[in-house]
Amino acid sequence: MLKIYSAALFLSVATALPVTAQATASFTITSSQSQCGSGGCTFNGDGVSAGVTAFSSTGNSNTTFRDATTAYWNGSGLGVISTKDSGSPNHSVDNNNGVDIALFSFSENVTLQSISIGWKYYDADISVLAYTGAGAPSSLLGNSAAGLLSSGWTLIGHYADLVTNTAKAINEAAVSSSYWLISAYNSALGSAPSSNSPGGYLGMGNDYFKVVNLKGKTPPSTGNPQSVPEPSTILMLTLGLIFFWKTALKSRQEGSSHTLAA
Repeated sequence: MLKIYSAALFLSVATALPVTAQATASFTITSSQSQCGSGGCTFNGDGVSAGVTAFSSTGNSNTTFRDATTAYWNGSGLGVISTKDSGSPNHSVDNNNGVDIALFSFSENVTLQSISIGWKYYDADISVLAYTGAGAPSSLLGNSAAGLLSSGWTLIGHYADLVTNTAKAINEAAVSSSYWLISAYNSALGSAPSSNSPGGYLGMGNDYFKVVNLKGKTPPSTGNPQSVPEPSTILMLTLGLIFFWKTALKSRQEGSSHTLAA
């Protein structure tokens, strides 16, 4: 009887283990979600909020950043306007007359997995960075592209030839952060692992695009009703059932032997 109780206890522990799964968050930037202007943009995606602020370098490559303005175009996405920009196509995230960069600040850590653009002109090569330093990042004002890499920012990769309304997979190393930078391709950030720039040609001065969607994983929530069992939990449950069945069978056989002996 003790063995049966032990098996039952083993089963109850195995089935009671709560296991949560990461949730997928999709941030589609639309006119109903975005509040854009000189102070930046705000939007939400699957319970996670985000703010976007913009900067632009004073010249191409490794010059310092200054404030820029975020702007939203219906159906096309998020662009950046600097003091040097005038009209199309310079109302986008571009690397002509300076390199535009958008800082996405999320309310919690996000493991970005893909980026989609809703508009481009000529070419769309991008550079992606994540903040992996301690605390919150310092202001980008007065910093340079090379300076970012010594200020807690990590180059995730350069990605060539994005196609409109087609998700571009990024972040192969599954880095998680609350702060992400999406820039028109900037050679001053240095080289990235070749796997981060498959195919295509990375070039400066001819990239113009607008960001329309970001997708990624957010940390699991405690008590998430969508929690799912991991394979290890299923294995424990299976082993518990087998143990319970063998114990019950053995007890039944011993009971039969005692009856015959009597």
